[in-house]
Amino acid sequence: MFKVGDHVVYPGHGAGKVQEVMEKTILNEKQLYFVVFFPLQGITLMLPEKKVMKSGLRPVTDADHLMQLLADCGRKNIMEEFQKPSRRQDERLASGTIEDCIEVYFELTCKKSHSPQKLHIEEKKSLDLARKLLISELMLVHNTTEMEAVSMLEARVNTPLKEA
Repeated sequence: MFKVGDHVVYPGHGAGKVQEVMEKTILNEKQLYFVVFFPLQGITLMLPEKKVMKSGLRPVTDADHLMQLLADCGRKNIMEEFQKPSRRQDERLASGTIEDCIEVYFELTCKKSHSPQKLHIEEKKSLDLARKLLISELMLVHNTTEMEAVSMLEARVNTPLKEA
């Protein structure tokens, strides 16, 4: 499973580092817990081993693969992307996969930047979450600052955001 020092991604919280693996007894049941610190949000969570696999906790994406996925998005036709009917963004973000996160970020960024329609409140929330998740993973994968991760994301996807 995971060990101390591993970089992981937890849906809804982003990328973090396993700081401790501990055994606790709760309601007379011993359970293993992963203590994960998420630097972008500055929070630490204790995640029970029994629920880790179902929760979507996963290792961070390989740096080269992550950059390739972002570059591939940057080559898509922007005008076609935001006009496509879209699957629910919240469900895709909850999946925990980097591919779904990048798709949500790209689709909503395209819509925000190039559509006469404004984003709905739920779309704004999904865009903000997708952006935070991607930035946190870029920070850990490349051992970089938040600002550098933002620059990497926007340079690769090539659709800088306009203010809502």
